Amino acid sequence: DGNTNVETWSFSPRLKIPYCVFGVNNSLVAGIDWEDWTYTSTRTNPASATAQQRNSAGYLQNVATLIPGTTLSLGGRLQRIDFEASDSTLPAGGAAEEQNRNLSAYEIGARHQLNRAVAIYGKYGYSFRVATLDEIYSPGLGAFFIPPSVTFIEPQTSHDSELGLEAQYGPGRYRIAVYRSDLKNEIHFDANSFSNVNLPPTRRSGVELEGKWTLTTSAQLFANYTYTEAYIRSGLLGGVDVSGNRIPLVPRHMANVGLDWSIRERTRLNAAANYVGSQLYDGDESNTFGTQMPAYWTADLAVFHTIDAWTFGASVRNLFDEKYYTYALAITFPTSTFVAYPAPERNFLVSVQYRF
Repeated sequence: DGNTNVETWSFSPRLKIPYCVFGVNNSLVAGIDWEDWTYTSTRTNPASATAQQRNSAGYLQNVATLIPGTTLSLGGRLQRIDFEASDSTLPAGGAAEEQNRNLSAYEIGARHQLNRAVAIYGKYGYSFRVATLDEIYSPGLGAFFIPPSVTFIEPQTSHDSELGLEAQYGPGRYRIAVYRSDLKNEIHFDANSFSNVNLPPTRRSGVELEGKWTLTTSAQLFANYTYTEAYIRSGLLGGVDVSGNRIPLVPRHMANVGLDWSIRERTRLNAAANYVGSQLYDGDESNTFGTQMPAYWTADLAVFHTIDAWTFGASVRNLFDEKYYTYALAITFPTSTFVAYPAPERNFLVSVQYRF
């Protein structure tokens, strides 16, 4: 339990400029982002975390229509981050830190319409992510004599690439894409130390398949499948060589299929089934635990009805009462076992929405 207050000031003007150079139509977007926020969280253990962060950034993005059906986009961002955090329950400075970083990101992309039904696209970029206060602050575990602490970790950076094809044939729309992200300092929760850490260099790559079909004027069917490989490229973790090891909590196979059906003019039904494949237990970065979290599938059903500005909804989640868990931690000492957090069984939700 606790009480958290966040005060945020932001200023984000943006300018869009259409222009033409050498007969090529362009659209330039330029802007700045300025944010200043103060965070205070009082917990019952007791511990009180405070933080101040200021972000100052400028960005540009240009989209050029080279020929009809072919576009080229190029964008970049520069950002300065000043971050201070502390545990105010400790008069000493052991739980107070600050971090100042200059970061950058960019992306270049292209899209070409091969014909009326088929288009190809590709993009390559460099991105970053900065840890939040919850990822750098540990309120401590008094029962285990672990004091509160603030430990900054490095921003996560990634080189990202994607190549895809989109097509439309008859009532169906399809997309297939291959992607790869080479990350440095990936932010990862280390369950053994109860803190977030930066992983050695990692890679996430895979294939995405999407399909949407118009069955009738009032019903659409959709399906998605993702195959993911996530592993540590090289390096040590906790003094152990984990080169080539899979990253925990990343299933290789994920899929879903669903139906969106307007039964009547104001009544809509949504149905979906979701599949998640097996994955390594958290804490098994060494890949030696010997077993994996079991795969599972769930189904959801919902109905919505609109009367004027009111929308009434009723849904059943986990329709077939599947027994599963989405998070579990491997424990190897003193015996080989695991702890799991069971997901909700069949549950119901009723909602009412009014739009002004």
